Amino acid sequence: MLNNPSRLGIFVFYDPQGIVDDYVIHLMESLRPHFTRIVTVSNTKVDHTAKERLEKYSDDLIVRENRGLDAAAFKDCLVSYCGWKEVSRYDEVVLFNDTFFGPILSFEDMFLEMNQKDIDFWGMSAGYHSHDGWNKVKYGYMPDHIQTFFVAFREKMVCSEEFQSYWNSYDETLNDFVSIVSQHEVVMTKHFQDLGFRWAIYANTDHYRSKHRSENFNLFYCHPHTMIRDMKFPVFKKKTLNINIADQLNKQDLESSADAMHYIHAETEYDTKMIWDNVLRLYNVADLYHSLHLNYVLPSIPVELPVHRQAALVYRISNLFFAEQLCKHASQISSLIDVYIIPEEKSIRQRLEEILKTNDRFSLLESSNQQTEMGGFLLCCKELAKKYDYLGYIHDAVNPEHYPTSVIESSVYGSLQNIANDPAYVSQVLNCFEANPRLGLLGAPFPIHHHNFSNYGDGWAGYFADTKKLAKKLGLNCNLDEEKAPFFITGNFWCRTDAIRSIWEYGWDKNQFHVNAITHSCRLNEILKRFLPFAAQSQRYYSGIVMHTNYASMRLTSQQYMLTQIVGTTQTQLGCKSPSYQGYMEQLSSIRRGNNGSQFMMDLSRFSRVKRIQIYLDQNMPPWVTQRINRLYNFLRAVLVKRKR
Repeated sequence: MLNNPSRLGIFVFYDPQGIVDDYVIHLMESLRPHFTRIVTVSNTKVDHTAKERLEKYSDDLIVRENRGLDAAAFKDCLVSYCGWKEVSRYDEVVLFNDTFFGPILSFEDMFLEMNQKDIDFWGMSAGYHSHDGWNKVKYGYMPDHIQTFFVAFREKMVCSEEFQSYWNSYDETLNDFVSIVSQHEVVMTKHFQDLGFRWAIYANTDHYRSKHRSENFNLFYCHPHTMIRDMKFPVFKKKTLNINIADQLNKQDLESSADAMHYIHAETEYDTKMIWDNVLRLYNVADLYHSLHLNYVLPSIPVELPVHRQAALVYRISNLFFAEQLCKHASQISSLIDVYIIPEEKSIRQRLEEILKTNDRFSLLESSNQQTEMGGFLLCCKELAKKYDYLGYIHDAVNPEHYPTSVIESSVYGSLQNIANDPAYVSQVLNCFEANPRLGLLGAPFPIHHHNFSNYGDGWAGYFADTKKLAKKLGLNCNLDEEKAPFFITGNFWCRTDAIRSIWEYGWDKNQFHVNAITHSCRLNEILKRFLPFAAQSQRYYSGIVMHTNYASMRLTSQQYMLTQIVGTTQTQLGCKSPSYQGYMEQLSSIRRGNNGSQFMMDLSRFSRVKRIQIYLDQNMPPWVTQRINRLYNFLRAVLVKRKR
């Protein structure tokens, strides 16, 4: 037990951009009263400003390469920089890093309680014995262990030959996450426990420990809300907002991270602005969307409009077929906010001018004919973005000649329902922005019917490289990852104009969006739709999906039906029988690879007489369609070549 102990803290900081965010300073400031000395080890280069921020609450600052990650940094500090003589002077030595936000709850209470325990080392939380999925842990399984983002060692242990020998011999050449976790983080606790040292944790999670390894799981991933609210866990781990969705669904649904964020914001004094500042700078927007399920389902119940805010709704009409319907809708919305219409053809403008003679509740914007929908938004709304705080955008940009009218009507229905169903719903959307100051974009869900279905399997649709180039061209700092498909691929949305001002400020040439340059303009159009959330992220705003309650009910029905049909078909036709999503996907992947690792080929025996394939492409066909047809062609050609052999 300890009474007013002297305490050495070794704090490892890492940021890929060398930026010290406010959450780091708040963490250090909150911990500073509990330490006699803090040595900060920066595993990344820092500029003068960042260095000053770290030094404010540090007695020493060491800057090193991120070689060996946190564990090697701890060793360097213990063995070389401080040395065992200095380290042994303190009643307690605490090794901690910056991988958590806190304090969510009091650090004072934590230190007071742990001071009373007759133990040799302790931490905030533990991982319980479980299977070694990597097959790298020397015990053949992952034993009970203190999670190493915060571990405190008492003087007796620090002065021991066993402790010093462990760190003296630690292999700092280990340089990847899996090796360090499996050979150090999950085995260190058992190593010292077997030597007779006693340990404990602060968070009361014992009742979650099962004697069966398969039943144990990482609590701060799955129950961050419960740990903070009921188990005294004083921090919120950053990894919780960057979860592996498939792994999470193998243990629970996706409620954990969102519930924790809501609780922290509503029930604690911790400023969640510090969380958003960090994760919006570093994390992928799709990860944030999935972790926090940023879907907003709103009713048509009127609420007061935000005071001192200006909002407008813009309709882009490219099909005369929808002109009457959209004008009626615009007139309805104009009772609440300003409404503008972009007519994309001369005939449409003429018809709208006729309507304006008897209905002057909206204004026409000038448009150069035949622009893509994103071209209409960027070019025609640039001046509006200077006047309004919020802009909504609805378009009907699908040519009804290509598909049955019902397909197009359903798409337009979804846009109207989810962007501006009626004035009451619009008031809900605008208040949603006001209630969530870091919310930058709300998009309508992309349609799921007819040809739209395939977009959910190929979100980037071949546009990733060009999207990344665009980000570089605009000088925007955002996390793009080809393995993480965009969730926001709609051209119908509401935006906080400040969130995407950088796009408007870029010097676009109107010819870039002219549909006569079909290949380039359509490609740029698709790139921009996927790019919008990343532009908002660069300004530290997040994006989400918005739905009217009625539409959400219909959409849930459609998705449940499709999921049932897909799962049922793969069960009966391919033999996938796993009860979990993760296992199911692994079975599908195995089928695709084949038992011998070869590419899976569908049974084309009924096409045995096919000797030649010819595909005729319309020159005006969108590039994403051309790309998928080419994939099909190459696949079929490979099958025929293989058969000939």
